[in-house]
Amino acid sequence: MARMGIVLASLAVTSLLIGAAPLTDVGDVTISPVSREVDSGTVAYSGVRPRFTGIGDAAAQKRLNAQMAEWEKEALERTRAAAVTMLADDRSEQRKAEGVFSYEVKRNSGGLVSLLFSEYLYAGGANGLETKTGLTFFTDSGEALTLPGLFTNSEDGLQRVNVLVAAELKKRKLESELLIANPHVEANQPFYLTDTDLVIVVPEVTWFPHSMGAVELSIPLTQFRNYLRPELQP
Repeated sequence: MARMGIVLASLAVTSLLIGAAPLTDVGDVTISPVSREVDSGTVAYSGVRPRFTGIGDAAAQKRLNAQMAEWEKEALERTRAAAVTMLADDRSEQRKAEGVFSYEVKRNSGGLVSLLFSEYLYAGGANGLETKTGLTFFTDSGEALTLPGLFTNSEDGLQRVNVLVAAELKKRKLESELLIANPHVEANQPFYLTDTDLVIVVPEVTWFPHSMGAVELSIPLTQFRNYLRPELQP
């Protein structure tokens, strides 16, 4: 629960800063925070989702904003569902489920927006669970990119990702921490882009122990020079 208190305190500070400067990241697209707080006898929830303006395709912009609202709503619903489960569990010492939904803008330049979303849910027990996912899209069309969609040939691109991820695991001496042998990056693997790197997100308790949380593996985009779509070349 100490970890949850830190998360909530950090989000509260972030919310104060957001209130002072409502437009948080201005590049090709303006990204503004939309906040929601719920505090009841069974639920403590803080949610911040992005609202996009300036996307070239108005219909795509509307669709993406609706998707962001839905993601944040689903996070609240998961917190409320956890509260119901905790109330029904006589072994649970705490009766309040806690949730945090937030985002970070990792890139807003060069015709691309890329964000990392984090959701923390405490549903009883010793620790909560943090989930991270990414969203990357073109600023002109609003087209969202999957990991295979970054490459001119999706199969070759994913193979290259796996070779470089294996090298990164070895470089950071993370192989001894793996829960599974020879993990493989799949087509639906969470990721985000910065101006210089492709960052693969390894969800909590998939490759590594719960204590390590979600692990991020950064690979310079220059390592994919012969694989990336032309518009994504660094």
